[in-house]
Amino acid sequence: MGNSQIVKLLLTGFLSFFIIYGTSQAGPKILPGLPGGSSVFEEDTQIGGVDVGGMNRDEAVIALIDDTQTWKEQVSLVIAENEQTSPVELSLVHFLFEESVEAALDQQSNPLKVKLDIQEILIGIEQDLSVPASEWVDPAKLQFEIEKNVQVLFTEETVMIPLTALLPDDKEQSIITEEAGDFTLSGNQQLFVEEHKIVPIESGGTFSILSLASAYGEEFLTDEEFSQLASVIHSAVIDSPLTVTERSISLSLPAWAERGKEAKVERESSRDYKFMNDSSAPVTLEMEIVQQSLYVRINGQQHSHSYESAADDIQTIKPKIINQYSPFVQSNVTRISEEGSDGYLIPMYQRVLDAAGAEVEKNLLYEDFYPPVHRVEIKSLERPEIRIEQDDSPSVSVESENPVDGSGSDDTQDTELSGETEEEQSADGSSAPEPQGPAGDESQNEKQEEQKEDRSDQGTSQKSENEEDEEDK
Repeated sequence: MGNSQIVKLLLTGFLSFFIIYGTSQAGPKILPGLPGGSSVFEEDTQIGGVDVGGMNRDEAVIALIDDTQTWKEQVSLVIAENEQTSPVELSLVHFLFEESVEAALDQQSNPLKVKLDIQEILIGIEQDLSVPASEWVDPAKLQFEIEKNVQVLFTEETVMIPLTALLPDDKEQSIITEEAGDFTLSGNQQLFVEEHKIVPIESGGTFSILSLASAYGEEFLTDEEFSQLASVIHSAVIDSPLTVTERSISLSLPAWAERGKEAKVERESSRDYKFMNDSSAPVTLEMEIVQQSLYVRINGQQHSHSYESAADDIQTIKPKIINQYSPFVQSNVTRISEEGSDGYLIPMYQRVLDAAGAEVEKNLLYEDFYPPVHRVEIKSLERPEIRIEQDDSPSVSVESENPVDGSGSDDTQDTELSGETEEEQSADGSSAPEPQGPAGDESQNEKQEEQKEDRSDQGTSQKSENEEDEEDK
């Protein structure tokens, strides 16, 4: 082969290469719809909830950058555990705009591709919720839950992801709370416990002790026996995140019940005991007979906080004594028809503790009031003795007389003294003595003495005059 032919072949190869390369680069810009071209998206095309219809790929990237920046400033994403929350820093959520645009399809709602700083998010959860997030949280579930909410930019101001949704599915349930009764189970109660050793309660489900019994046709327990079982269960429930939805108490605190933890059940009046599992994970109520008494345990997924209930500032109300009288009770004998008992006002609180045991909050659950039972004493019915005492003081009568002018005034009082005093008063024509009283008696005695002296002086004077007359004669 000659040199000219070799040169021709080389020129033909180079020319073919440039033609093919030029076509691959220029084709997408000339023919619309080809990947990598400058074609625009069709109408009704969205990426991450942003409408990119009529935009080319460069314009779509710019629009996504602007919209996501505004979205980060207006919304928040948090991990929630009951009342506690851990905000997810949106700066730890990285949007892959170009990859999202390249993978977008026309006339569809396409998701945004994101990348997360998982370890930084786990550290924030541990600090805010005081839980070992690196041990509890499944990183794959954390990635899925966050991507699910941000791949299409949500419009709510705040989106909450429950911590329980991030726990592994195969994580074994742990003991949330446990409680033991301090009374001996009856035979029927033991049969009930044996029949219902494990009661599952799904998320959002409700437990009812009467519904549980009626489902199995167990009507052989008395109301008091049901109340005893319900009270032990209630004591465990208030030490957990479960919510009590129905509870009653008696008029007086039963001897077997602990203050603030009674749960009365009465079938005739439809008084039931109920609680609800308002967490996002199922729980199980387990009952067991331990030394002839009831042992209750509530199992579920581990929570970041623990709960403790306690009665605080209990007020004791003392009973009164009510006296009753009966003709059938002997004198100086008292019968007790009612011994009486104290009343109570019992505020019940629930403390929320973090993983270190420090109190996070304290809430008032309810206040139980038991009125006092008054003591009733029955005594003999006796007529009181009537005693008449002799009064030795002189009798005094007060009469009012109208004055001469007929004005009817009763300011002037005449006092008549009995016996010798009255005669002496009329003899010397002196005015009436003052009314007698403690001081009046002394004044009257003094006047009587003066009257006697005056009378004796008059007698002496008269005698002297008679003697002088006789001498003159």
